[in-house]
Parts: sequence; C-alpha cells; structure tokens
Amino acid sequence: MMENIKENGVLIGVVAFVVFIIIFIIISSTTSGPTKKKVSEVVPETTTIKTNGSSTFIGTVLADDGKKGLLSYSFVLPENATSTVEEGGAYIKTTIENKPFIKIFFSDESERGQTPKDYLTKIIAPRVIGFTMTNTVKIGDEEWQKAESTSMEWHVMNVLSGKWLVMVESYKKDHDAVEKVLSSMKVNPK
Repeated sequence: MMENIKENGVLIGVVAFVVFIIIFIIISSTTSGPTKKKVSEVVPETTTIKTNGSSTFIGTVLADDGKKGLLSYSFVLPENATSTVEEGGAYIKTTIENKPFIKIFFSDESERGQTPKDYLTKIIAPRVIGFTMTNTVKIGDEEWQKAESTSMEWHVMNVLSGKWLVMVESYKKDHDAVEKVLSSMKVNPK
C-alpha cells in the first residue's frame, strides 16, 4: 500500500512539472515586449566610420508596419568598440574588449504611443531589483528620462514627436563614456 502511494505521488509530481513547463512555454511565446515586437525582416544598413580615436556608427531601422518609412541614426563610439545589430537595425549591442558597454534599442511607438516613463515603469522596473526613476537630464541637445539600479543606468527619449523611442542600457561604471555616446546621437526620418 505504501509503495502505491509513493508511486502515485511521484507520478503526480512528474505530471505537474510537465504541465508547468507547457504553460511556461505558452506564456513565454505570447508575451509581448519591446524585444518580441514584429520587426521588419529588411537587412539593416549599418556603417562604421573610424576617425581619430572614435568610430561613428550609422544605421537605419524600418517602422514596424514596413510602410511608415525608415529612421536613420548615428552616434560616436570609442574606437575599440565592436557592435552587433539585430532586429532589423532596431537593437545594437556594443562591447569593448568583449565586455558589455552599451545596448541601444529603437522602438516604433506610432501605434502604441508609449512614453519614456511608460517604458521604464512597465518594462524595466518589474524586472530590476532596486530600480529607481530619476529626473530627466539634458545630454547634448536632447532630454533623456533617466532611471537606475545599483549597477545599471537607463536613458530613454522620445524622437520625432513621440513616434519613436530610443532606449539605452549601460553600466554605471561607464557613465561618462555613455554620456559622450548619448551627446553625439542624431536621429532623423529617412
């Protein structure tokens, strides 16, 4: 009798685990966020121009529906930075000597209308322990909404009258170098 109870308990545990995994997979595949959005399959145009100790990174990203046009962007990175582009030009990851430096994400908000504060409070805050929203800061010619945790910083700004958001994630230790990148950023319709 005891063996039947143990066998049934093990069987119930295995079935519960399998059901949990299936539910997790279903929820994960249907959750939408900025990294799960439909992004055009168009290959992004990117160029890096190296000059006197720095590199100017130039790229484009297509609006979500593929009809609203291109957004072009450029920013200056340290010369030894290496960047990879994903999601049709919307996501740029940059490393220096194989260590994370800065992540930049462009989001077409012409349909959703998400603001910098919306993005930080709805997308970042629930995922980060010790998240704190700070004030807007002027860097270069632009106003950025800033937030931070113990080791990370986020800067988010509206561009083109709120039709796009630019989100930047970096480590606090790189604050000064990241501010140089942000002050060099140019975003225009193409």
